[in-house]
Amino acid sequence: MKTPFEEVSAKIKQVIAKKSEDDLISHLKKKLEEFHNVEPYNELGDKLSPFFLWEFEFKKGINQVLDAVAKSLEIGKVDLDSPNLKKANAANVNLLRRNLNRLINLGYTNSVAKEGKTMEAKTEEEKNKLKEVNEELNELSIHLNIIIGDVIKQISTQELNRIYDAVAELLRCHLSYIEKKANDIAPNIVIKFPDSQLNQVDTKLTFSFQFKTEFAITQGSWQEEIKVETRKRVWYKLWLGKKTIYETKYEKRSSDNAKLPSTEDLLMGWIIQAREKESERANQVAGWILQQIDSLKQNVDKIQNDIIDRYQERLDKANQEITTDYEQRKKVWQPMKQKAKNLAEEFYKLEHFDKI
Repeated sequence: MKTPFEEVSAKIKQVIAKKSEDDLISHLKKKLEEFHNVEPYNELGDKLSPFFLWEFEFKKGINQVLDAVAKSLEIGKVDLDSPNLKKANAANVNLLRRNLNRLINLGYTNSVAKEGKTMEAKTEEEKNKLKEVNEELNELSIHLNIIIGDVIKQISTQELNRIYDAVAELLRCHLSYIEKKANDIAPNIVIKFPDSQLNQVDTKLTFSFQFKTEFAITQGSWQEEIKVETRKRVWYKLWLGKKTIYETKYEKRSSDNAKLPSTEDLLMGWIIQAREKESERANQVAGWILQQIDSLKQNVDKIQNDIIDRYQERLDKANQEITTDYEQRKKVWQPMKQKAKNLAEEFYKLEHFDKI
């Protein structure tokens, strides 16, 4: 049983030390699938799957949070009733809810949120509104950093417990098998040991996220059309009279320009940023698994040594009992043997005496 785990341990150490770029999840799955072909572990079925499903649960948790945020903005109504969002701190979720409501009230919803929009803020009012949208989107990233970090922490606790249960189940299966085989070999020496409890590694994992919203306001310019009033002499008044004429002039004005991202762009940006931290998260969980595997191997060694010691103890006791019984019998039959020998010698002498 220890061989696949020893190989997994070696691979985990290589990945953590950056001496291997192998996909750790695929390697775990491949090695643990070897148990499916070995008695009695083939009876475990999918009970070892938590070893390689935890990363999927991490991704699902992140995507559910991001999807709930994007849909809220698109439909213009905040709905954060996601199972994984319920794992986050309620106060932080409320802050996120208010942030989303402010974005919706600023017009970042419906078609703007779905398709994005190029903005050119010319007036002070427009510039202030664009600045507010920018600030709220940046604040949205901050809230997501906190909430997703909290969600992943809760998911990690759940998944580590599942991994522990899988290891404990494997250990119980192993012990039951050893006990049966030992008693098959030595049916007269009943070997029975209680189910061993595997100590769960007590390690607190922390996960950090650095989400950023790629949204920048740039300075631009535009030409404002201005009507200028002038008075000019006109021919039909024989150049003696003047008429008011309005001429068009253009004056350069500054503007704040920005491309409001669509929710799809936001989602992809955040997902890419989350992926950049995948190896870091995998290394943390892998380190925990490594510690748990080491604990498992120590348990297996201890249990098997206890079995051997107990078996040897019973063999020694049985040998002692046989030896004691032999010595007692020896005390009885050895004098008899000596007497028989002496008697045989006497008969031998009598036989030769008759021939003399």
